[in-house]
Amino acid sequence: MVQNVISAGHRVLGGVERCLLAVASAALVAIAALILIEIVGRWLPALRIPDNIIIVRQLMVVSIACGLGWVTGRNGHIAIDLLYRHMAPRWQRICHGLALVAGLVMAVPLVIWVAEDVAALHASNSFYFGELKLPEWPVRTAFLLGLLALAARLCLQLAGLIAGVDETVPADAGHEG
Repeated sequence: MVQNVISAGHRVLGGVERCLLAVASAALVAIAALILIEIVGRWLPALRIPDNIIIVRQLMVVSIACGLGWVTGRNGHIAIDLLYRHMAPRWQRICHGLALVAGLVMAVPLVIWVAEDVAALHASNSFYFGELKLPEWPVRTAFLLGLLALAARLCLQLAGLIAGVDETVPADAGHEG
């Protein structure tokens, strides 16, 4: 029963993470295009894009935040596990559980803070300084969604660890190879 719920959670969260990963990928493509246009614009001033530095900065936040849950689900974060590989399986599970708890201790307050920030930005209708007067809330909302996916993935992995479900992300959760 618990394994079915966790597996269903992996599938649902996998779909959400795929959507966020598509957003992150689109942000990276947009960054590359903006930088290319800016380079060509040095010789062709007609191609100048106002506030391109602000746009690239904000797209970087989107590209990183929206991929956090997906990377966490695949255990793709940078890790040095020389000692970890030599531990007994029980100690590996304990270390993994401590890492998940530490991640949640970091992620949950951050989600709360960013959610309050997004709500305040919606209420105040704040804009970035520059020619285009871009609103601040879309980027912060994408950041919040990325953090929510990360926190949900950490919770799901911790629940699986506690329930004894060894599989981090099942093959049908939308994560390839």
